Amino acid sequence: MTSKKWFILFGTIVTIGITFAALFPVFAEVAVGLKEGDWVKYEVTYTGSPPEDYPTNTKIEVLKIEGTTITTKIENDRLNGTHTSKTGTFDLEDGAPDLIIIPANLTVGDQVVNKEWNITFTIQGEDEYDFRGATREMVFTNIDVDNIFLEYNWDRETGIMIQIYHMTDTFTQEYLAYDTNIVGNGIFSPYSLLIYGIIIAVVAVLLLLAMIIFKRRK
Repeated sequence: MTSKKWFILFGTIVTIGITFAALFPVFAEVAVGLKEGDWVKYEVTYTGSPPEDYPTNTKIEVLKIEGTTITTKIENDRLNGTHTSKTGTFDLEDGAPDLIIIPANLTVGDQVVNKEWNITFTIQGEDEYDFRGATREMVFTNIDVDNIFLEYNWDRETGIMIQIYHMTDTFTQEYLAYDTNIVGNGIFSPYSLLIYGIIIAVVAVLLLLAMIIFKRRK
């Protein structure tokens, strides 16, 4: 194969690849990174004088997923000694209650809508964190709503919150994840497998199209 033909083949692949790549941001805007049965437990600590009905331990469990619609069960042990359990359904496109979940695999500059609070916020940073010996990526942002300061950290791959720092005039509150059945799924999570499958399919299509175009020009 001459260098000219190689150049034509390479240019064709690059052009088609750019066209396909342009479609991915639309697909990834509101991606659900969790699966049914996933759960995370949190320890909640305070300084100051929090309300007596605030939680000391929380568990969030995903019961059902249909597209971007997610049903969760949230259980709380509270400061007043009571235990509560609540099931709710929301559309991730409109935002999760209290921002417990955001779309998966967001990056710095991506915007997230939350209609419950009537806000749109921007992912401000990315970092790594260690959980049970596994190194994972997280995204974070700071939000100021009605003079209440909130600092959120989410697991990047799944979109589930891993830490919240909440500060008011009378108390501070921190949620910190300490147990989950998600870590260990790693690259074999359903969302990751879907992405890998799409990438493999796109590469196969690119190669097939390049071969067809090359044969026609031969």
